[in-house]
Parts: sequence; structure tokens; C-alpha cells
Amino acid sequence: MPPRRMVANGLALAAILALGGALTPAPVVTLKAGTGGPNICRSVAVGETFLLVFRHSMYGGEVREEFQAEDGRLVRTGVKTEKAAAAEYYAYDGRVEPAPDGYRVIVPPATMDEVVIRLDRIGQHRLRFNDEELALTEPSSESVAATLRVESVPLFARQLIPSAC
Repeated sequence: MPPRRMVANGLALAAILALGGALTPAPVVTLKAGTGGPNICRSVAVGETFLLVFRHSMYGGEVREEFQAEDGRLVRTGVKTEKAAAAEYYAYDGRVEPAPDGYRVIVPPATMDEVVIRLDRIGQHRLRFNDEELALTEPSSESVAATLRVESVPLFARQLIPSAC
């Protein structure tokens, strides 16, 4: 095969592989709120843990619900709380154990299509991805319903069309 043809074939193969990668859907965590609320879209790896963090409205203290994205759905893998009373609130079968940062509620993984959250000043809700934390409410914001879910969006759409999420 002539060298020019080999180069052309190699470039064509590279273009096909790049296009295939750009069209491959990848998971994104989305949070969509009603009028005046936040709209967030964040890429995650399958199995990557992220947290929904908030203050418990009755017992106070921070609550951290651990989630992962699997097969286009949310999987809650754990619940940790700062206060024992908040942990007992989530422990439907009463299994709570002390942890270095509070209490860990012993719960089986729970798979769900979405989580509806009431965002308000009391809860001070945040999403935490590794070292990045995104505030979901402002100190002066009114209460608003928001939906947390996992969606699949091709890489090119996330890069070129911000509203694709």
C-alpha cells in the first residue's frame, strides 16, 4: 500500500474513533429546580460517589447522603449524619453506628430514577463532588422543589451545547 494511502486510512480511522467517542453517552448528574431555582449539570464517572449535603430540619446537624450513577439511575449507597437523632430518623430498622465524623446509618443500596428535594434556607442544600461543593440555595432564596437525577448525554453535546443537560 502506498504511504499516502496508509496515512489517509490512518487519519480516517482516527476520525471515526474520535467521532465514536464524542457520540458515546456518559452519565451526568442533573438538578433542575422550578422558576428561580438552580439548574446544575455535572459529569460523573459510573460508580463515582457524590453527596447531597443538607442540615436536618428537625434535629439539626449535617446529613450526607451518598449517591452513585449506575445504568442511568441514582443509587443511594449510604447516609451519614452529624447528630445521633438525625441518624435514628433515617434508620428505619434502628441500625446506626458511630463514625469518625458523626454517625453512619446502615442502609441497603437504594436505586431510584430521581430524588425530589425541597430546597430552602433551613436545609442549606449542597451537592459535593470530590473537592467541589455547589450551593443549591442562597441565604435569601425562597423554598423551591428540585429534581436530582442521572441522565446520559454525549460528550460533544456537553461541550458544544450547554443546554444539552
